[in-house]
Amino acid sequence: MELRFLGGAQEVGKSCIAVETDELRVAMDCGMKVFDHNEGPAVGKLDFDACILSHAHLDHSGCLPMLYAHNNIPTFCTFPTAPIVTLLLDDSEKIALQTGKPLPYTKSDAARLYRKFTPLPYNLEYEFFDKSKFEFYDAGHIPGSAGVLFEKKEGGKRKRVFYTGDFNYSDTRLLDKAVFPDDGVDALVIESTYAFREHPDRKEMERSFVESVTDCIDGGNVALVSSFAVGRSQEILLVLNSLLRGKTKVYYDGMGQKVANIISDFPAYVRNYRALSSAFSKTGFVEGTDMRRRIMDRPSVIVTTSGMLEGGPVLSYLQGLNRKGKGKVFLTGYQVEGTNGRALLEGGPLFINGKKMKVNLPFEHFDFSAHAGAKELREAIRFMNPKKVYCVHGDSCAEFAQDLRDKDGFDAVAPEIGGKYSV
Repeated sequence: MELRFLGGAQEVGKSCIAVETDELRVAMDCGMKVFDHNEGPAVGKLDFDACILSHAHLDHSGCLPMLYAHNNIPTFCTFPTAPIVTLLLDDSEKIALQTGKPLPYTKSDAARLYRKFTPLPYNLEYEFFDKSKFEFYDAGHIPGSAGVLFEKKEGGKRKRVFYTGDFNYSDTRLLDKAVFPDDGVDALVIESTYAFREHPDRKEMERSFVESVTDCIDGGNVALVSSFAVGRSQEILLVLNSLLRGKTKVYYDGMGQKVANIISDFPAYVRNYRALSSAFSKTGFVEGTDMRRRIMDRPSVIVTTSGMLEGGPVLSYLQGLNRKGKGKVFLTGYQVEGTNGRALLEGGPLFINGKKMKVNLPFEHFDFSAHAGAKELREAIRFMNPKKVYCVHGDSCAEFAQDLRDKDGFDAVAPEIGGKYSV
């Protein structure tokens, strides 16, 4: 068995790994570099027999249609992932038309993909024609996210590869923490996003976030909460519903509404569906521009996309509140370099529809991450005790691999794009 790294190696974005046996080639993920000219992985004209998708985020799914320019294959994923990916890819097409940044695939390629989604549940083995097999494990990252255990018998020996995708090794209000195989693996391909960074204590951060939101409301202002549509915005609604306790009206806008409707169809994929349903029922779903204008006129909380201030309703709210001087911006996730969110954190101007805008509103950043922190990454590696570790999906993959070799004694490597390794 061989692993070929086609994307996501020593970088964040365009994740894609080919698993190859004597008879089979499977792609695990096929993502996009969303903020870097919609760049895709180096799949070229490679023939694949299947794709296994870990989760819906565009850095893992955004270039799936590229595979269908030369293949007509099943894409295996969990049940919530298929409709969420369809939603995100449709939105990518709209954004590409608006910005003039072309996508690396055609509309026909995307249509072929949509017909070939093959959903599977967690913990069910699927066997390919060459007797290799794979199984999804709950990754705790977003609803439907999965790690992938791929297994093949070669020469009487069993070879096992586990690909984490993105994962969270702590419980959140929305999801239980990740689950891993407990009987060892030969190769572990692990995300390295927070290889040397820890997250703040979750409960303390939630309290601090809600206290700051409350102070904003008590001061007669609007709390504008910028949040990612998939996973993060639903988590924020759970936090507000639990800790704000009805002190003010909470509104919900943007693509997160559609994601919420999808998640509601798959209650088994969240930690506490009753709590989530209660949060949705107590939240005002925003409809239309007139309602947007009205809710900015009085103190309230508005949870909306996009999470990095790059598009969506948040920009309309931001412009309106900036003119009024009666709001505060809350960022709830990582802000990629080159985005408006990062510009805000660094004190620079924002660019909205090509025009420069100086934000005069106060802002705060809260690390509601859905990724494992440095300590948790190492705990996951020790738990699975792999013979070989491949560090991917991070800005310090080489340093992480070196640290694992020096301090923990693991045979770890940070592969480069195009690198091939035998398992």
